[in-house]
This record gives sequence, C-alpha cells and structure tokens, in this order.
Amino acid sequence: MRHHVSGYQLNRSTDQRKALRRTLIKQLFEHNRIQTTQAKAKAIRGDAEKLITLAKNSAKGTDIDKVNARRLAASSLDDAAIVKKLFDDVAPRFENRNGGYTRMIKLGQRAGDSADMVVLELVEEEVNSRFEFESLPAEYAWIGLGSEGRNEETFVTDQDNMIIYGSGNGQYKTDVIEEYYESFSKKAVDRLAEAGFKKCKAGIMPSGEKWRGSDQAWKNRLEDRIVFRKGIFKDPDIIIFSDARLIKGSRVLFDEVMMFFFNLLSNSKHIMKDFIRLAVFMPTAIAFFGKFRVEKRGYYKDRFNIKLMGWIPLVMSVRTLAISNGIYNETKTLKRIRMLKEKNLIDNDMEKNLIDAYLTFMNFRLMNQIKRFGCKKNGVADIDYVRPDMSGQASLEEMRMSMKSVEAFQKHIEELMLLGQPT
Repeated sequence: MRHHVSGYQLNRSTDQRKALRRTLIKQLFEHNRIQTTQAKAKAIRGDAEKLITLAKNSAKGTDIDKVNARRLAASSLDDAAIVKKLFDDVAPRFENRNGGYTRMIKLGQRAGDSADMVVLELVEEEVNSRFEFESLPAEYAWIGLGSEGRNEETFVTDQDNMIIYGSGNGQYKTDVIEEYYESFSKKAVDRLAEAGFKKCKAGIMPSGEKWRGSDQAWKNRLEDRIVFRKGIFKDPDIIIFSDARLIKGSRVLFDEVMMFFFNLLSNSKHIMKDFIRLAVFMPTAIAFFGKFRVEKRGYYKDRFNIKLMGWIPLVMSVRTLAISNGIYNETKTLKRIRMLKEKNLIDNDMEKNLIDAYLTFMNFRLMNQIKRFGCKKNGVADIDYVRPDMSGQASLEEMRMSMKSVEAFQKHIEELMLLGQPT
C-alpha cells in the first residue's frame, strides 16, 4: 500500500516520470499551450506555476537572488533557452497576477483508450489590460449567423459569427478601437475553437476583416453591395447577413445596423428578385416519378445531400418570402412559417406541410449525424448524405412528401412574387 506517498505516478518509473514532466513543462513555456491527458496536465500544473512564481519574484530581488533563481530553474528545466524565455517573457506577463497562471480546457475523451484530454495553457493577458483600458473602449454586438443566427444548430456545427462595434465616446481614437476589437475577435474565435466549435471553412468569423467592423463601416459595406454592387461583400454574404441574431452586447447597436440593412434591402427590387429566383429555382432531391436524385459515381454514389437538396431549399424559401413581406424581427424558420400564415401569405395546409417538412429534414439530419459521426471522407459534409435504399419505406415516403411540400412552396412563391412583380 502507498502510505504517505503523494503525487501522480503516471504509470512510469521515477526517472521516466521526471523526464516526462520536464519535457511537458518546457513545451508549455515554449508554445504557451499543450494538449495532453488530464492526468499529465494535473501532474505538471503545480510545478509550472511554481517556476513562474520563482521567476516573477526574482525580479524584485538582488542580482544574487536573480542568479540563484535562474540556477534553480535551470536545474528543473535543463534548457538554457527555455529558462531565458521563462524569466524574460513568461514571468513578466504575470507581474500583476497572484497565482492562477494556467488554464485547463477539457476536450473530451480520446478515441482508442478513452483517456480524458485537455489543453493546458498559460493564461494570456486580458485584452483590456493589454490596452490599459478600465472598461470597453466602445460598445459592441456579437452576432450569430447561419444556423446559429436561426437558432437551428445540430450536433455538428461550426462558427458563424460577426461583430459590430461603436465609435466610442471620443475618449479613444478610431484606430485604437479597431485594434482592440481585432484582438478581441481573434482571441474569441480561438477560444471557441478550443471549446469544440470548429472554425468556419468559409471564413464567416470576425477574426477576418470582412465580418468585423464599426457600425458605420458595416453600413458602408452593406450600401456598397446592395446599392452600388461593389465592395468586399457579395450577394451570398447578404443572404447570410439576413439571418443575423444578437448573441451578446448592445441591442441598440445591433438594431440600428439591421434596420439600415432591411431598409436598403426593401428598396432594392433587383436584389430581392435575385434572392427570390435563387430560392424558387433551387432544386430538391426529387426527380421524375418521385425518384430521388442521387450521385451516380464516386464516394457518394447512390446518396444525396439532404442539407443541400432539402433543408437549404426550405430554409431559403421561407427566409425569402418572410423578408420580402417585412418579417424582419424573427430568424427561426418555424416561427417565420407561422408568421407567414398570420399574414395570410400561406394557408393552413401549406403551413402544416412546411412544418412537417422542417421536422422531417431535421430528424433525418440528426439521426444521420449520430449514425455517421466520425465517418468522414471530405470533411463534415459526409454526415449530411443519405442513402434512400437503406431507409425504410415509411421513411422514404415521409422524405418524398417533404420534398414535394418544398417544391409546392417554391411554386407558390414564384406565382406570388415573381409573376406578379414588375420588371
């Protein structure tokens, strides 16, 4: 029995354990963060923080104290370059911090042996302390887009965000505010990625200039695209923007930019007509005689993408008809459908059919994500592919009726909006 024996053994001999701890601590100081098992992280966390405290306290001592402290650190790390970085770079960051120099972020279990994985990292200086602000230099609005904007995330989702910030009260210059929120946005995106929200492959994140800006910069960006047909924003970006939902921050700032956007959009007949055409003519997976359009060859042979050929046509069609008729304050697809019924733009049967189609697509997507999680060929999109011949007859009929409901709705929009709309 191990009486009076403390510490983490890590299933290694004494020499192996010491070498492992030394290596992990050196990597932590060198890279500022490491990914390892929770047991190893807990084993080195205390030693790493004691070394930081040693280096930090030595700065206040005599020259002899400084030399002794470096010698003590060198005996533990056995690496002159890492010791130099510890004393010259790492420790000064925590000059005004009393302990708590590291942060542990859980990542879940590792495939294979189910070991608990974590990220152990040095706590970075807060953005405010870096810029020496007592409070935010300007108000901001952190906004969700895409499925997050519609509050329709599934098990597998990525980041789709933007940020709007104000001009401040005149206390700080514009370039200082811009630099602050650039740093803020990049750090937020990194932290979300570490928490499990993958970075958007399309770059719809405020870490990029396209999805970050002041309220006036956003107004200029939107006006350039909608009115003058120029700028860094493109038509697909306008569609993405229309699902914006405030997540955190200033409601006043968010509402001001969104009302500016919707006013521009409602007065731009050509943009709205393009959106209507895009929604109306987006194909579903239903082909002639009720058969499904499936891939003819390749990895996805005999399957179709239920997101691209079912879910998205429904969401885009509902969004387009809603925005075209002044429904601006709601982004959820189901609520938009109900509001279309309240405005008598669809009848009771169409409302029921669209809601049933929404729930059917959602059910298929969620079940497919559960079944195929981890089975990737070309990334996350693999989990959105459905093979009709592997589904039961009842499920196939349910999916077929849902596709037909979407096509009927598309035809309804065409008759309502396009055929009666002046050119």
